Amino acid sequence: MGQILRKYSFTVIALMLLSLFLFLVDHQEKLAMQQIYDGAVESKKSFLKDSVNNFIVDIDATVEDCITVFGYTIEDNAVLLDQYISRNGSSLQNLIDFFSTNKEFYKMWGFVLMDKNDGSFIGSFNAMDDWDGDINKLREYIAVYKTVEIPSGILYYGVTQIHMYNTVEEIVRARVYRSRFDNDSYIWINRDVDYDGGDDYAIRAIHPLLKESEGSYLSTKMHGAYGARPYLAELEGIKSNGETFNSYYFKRGDSDEVAYKLSYSKLYEPYDWIVSMGAYYDDIVGYDLNGKKTPLSNASRYAIPLSVVIMVVIILALLFQISAEHKRINARAEGFEKKANWDELTHANSRLFGIEELNHCFMNFKNGLPGPAIMLMDVDNFKTINDTYGHSVGDKVLQAVVDCAYQNSRVSDKIIRWGGDEFIGIFDGMKLDYCHSFAKKMLEAVRNIEIVTETSKVHVTVSIGFSYFKNADLSYKEVIDRADLALYDSKHKGKNAMSIHM
Repeated sequence: MGQILRKYSFTVIALMLLSLFLFLVDHQEKLAMQQIYDGAVESKKSFLKDSVNNFIVDIDATVEDCITVFGYTIEDNAVLLDQYISRNGSSLQNLIDFFSTNKEFYKMWGFVLMDKNDGSFIGSFNAMDDWDGDINKLREYIAVYKTVEIPSGILYYGVTQIHMYNTVEEIVRARVYRSRFDNDSYIWINRDVDYDGGDDYAIRAIHPLLKESEGSYLSTKMHGAYGARPYLAELEGIKSNGETFNSYYFKRGDSDEVAYKLSYSKLYEPYDWIVSMGAYYDDIVGYDLNGKKTPLSNASRYAIPLSVVIMVVIILALLFQISAEHKRINARAEGFEKKANWDELTHANSRLFGIEELNHCFMNFKNGLPGPAIMLMDVDNFKTINDTYGHSVGDKVLQAVVDCAYQNSRVSDKIIRWGGDEFIGIFDGMKLDYCHSFAKKMLEAVRNIEIVTETSKVHVTVSIGFSYFKNADLSYKEVIDRADLALYDSKHKGKNAMSIHM
């Protein structure tokens, strides 16, 4: 036996070394494949987390936009409220009648009326049944409000939290429905109603693939495929860290196929929304239906270089996917921005655009750049035109006035519909002396407007006020106030005139 071993000792040693070599190569291959898998999963986690966080940033921006727009709505409504109180009085019932006249917007308005002498509660509409004056409690019912003193007391009125929530939810729902991601990935939102869990733990608020089930309750007791309890895991992670990664089984797309899924969820606290996004593991790296990794290939001298190539390809593919998604998000954002910047009736720029542009001009002025000429213009006797000829003729008047403004200004100038029949012009580089000649051309062009109706011809005039930024200004609003004073002077000149207030 010993002789046989000695005779074939070289062969035995060679076989042992070969076996050790193959073992080491196989081991290295498995390590490399494991690293590829772990790296791919971590990259996908980062993508899911970044996508959800970017979406939450968009939600915050939507809320801020709604607050701004509703603020303008409240200010516009203040004039109507003042006129109504002058005609009908300011009793609690009259206020309720005023804010509930339009049934379409019945839930939009809410108010609380307090006694101006002792601060006692008088009554409310779409708000609390009693109130001790704590503003934080008021904000539980009214999202954006205005405080005014009226004959019957102090009135806090504005847009309700319910209307704010519904408005934001519809905007976000449309955004979720339009979002497109690769490999059956999508964003969905659940609203947490019971942080203790149970049968009514949450409501499915927005889901692009299960639209018919929106509004239904979700239970932490519910078992998914293979015994998992995904909503319990989600709740535990949210309560612990405000965000969580979870793995569970879920149907793929519109098919009946059940696949192993990775998801990232984060709590959006203002609305108790749990914003989530997921991806299927077998779209990341090979996984079988039971959630186990697929068998690795046999040892090969080419395994490690091949693994490196695969890893590079996966990373490049993920970077390409992230870049493509970023471009899609930017394209959608540009579309929303164009719509927000445009006044549909007159084709002038919108008030939202105007606020941003005025802020930008003011900051440039504060940084040492020359300030533009700021014009405030409105249509003389516009209410009379509307009352006499109807709003359709009034709309044509506004359109014609804006056309005149564009025809007499440069491409770089900005014409903004500030509200109703009031417009703002921003003219970079316009010297003080040229304000008079520009206004003269503008007044003459508007006087030549002729709107033909069935019974008559309507002629129009405008009044104009100009001003400039001053070093003492704290914001753009002060130049608007001065332009408004100039406009007031033009009205007192008999209208169809211009004034400058420095």
